[in-house]
Amino acid sequence: MFQRILVPVDGSTASLQALDQAVKIARHEQTVIGVLYVIDARVLGEARVYLPMYDDVRVSDDIVSPEKAMLTYQAWAQQVTTLARNRGTAAGVDIETEIVTGIPYQEIASRSSGFDLLVLGIWETSRDYPGPFLAGNTWQHVMLNTHLPTLCVREEARDLRKVLVAYDDSREARDALQLTATWARAQEMTLIVLTIQEDGDRAQKLLRKAHERVRPISPRLIARDGNPADAILATAAEHECDLIALGVPSGRRFRISAGDGLVSTLLRTSNLPVLLSH
Repeated sequence: MFQRILVPVDGSTASLQALDQAVKIARHEQTVIGVLYVIDARVLGEARVYLPMYDDVRVSDDIVSPEKAMLTYQAWAQQVTTLARNRGTAAGVDIETEIVTGIPYQEIASRSSGFDLLVLGIWETSRDYPGPFLAGNTWQHVMLNTHLPTLCVREEARDLRKVLVAYDDSREARDALQLTATWARAQEMTLIVLTIQEDGDRAQKLLRKAHERVRPISPRLIARDGNPADAILATAAEHECDLIALGVPSGRRFRISAGDGLVSTLLRTSNLPVLLSH
């Protein structure tokens, strides 16, 4: 299904959890993982060194020269990518590493054509820090600049056995359904299709369409009404899902949904990985 997976890392807990999730996927599919560390060019002009470590950003006590700062960032990048390679080796997964300097989302997007899936750790950091490394709205900028399916992770890696896909018959939803169904069939995952509609007749019509699109898979078909984020989260919890998938629009429409809409709400409130495709 996925031959090459791209995983950006920065030393944060979220990025290492994303790596662990990618390793779990790769073990099933004999996939190569490309680990990318981007030394954030936006911090190079700062008087202090800022290093993402686990759940925080460590700030140097001393003011340092640009040359010393760069050496510190390079050493940390080597440490993180070595850790990533060792985790892959321990799991029997091939890991390729690359260290570059630039703006994280731009470097990620520029490499996306060589991969089938992006696995990205989602985390927040204080606005007091420059960056934001892979934190904050980096995921939004990545989604705006690549069409690569993106698995967003903010909790510990998990085995993927049940996947919930939201469906409304839009082009994005159809693409997400097809991608998820193909993955579910390849990995023998249980597929659950959810449509959220106030009109019960329309909901049943959409579920029949979804069923036809994923044959020969026989998914569980569920209809709910109400707030989309609440419906998705409640259904995922009720059916003990391990993954949520949905199609997202591109361009300006994605900016709207990412800012304060469904996607942002799910990434902020769900402990499950969320697969976004567009």
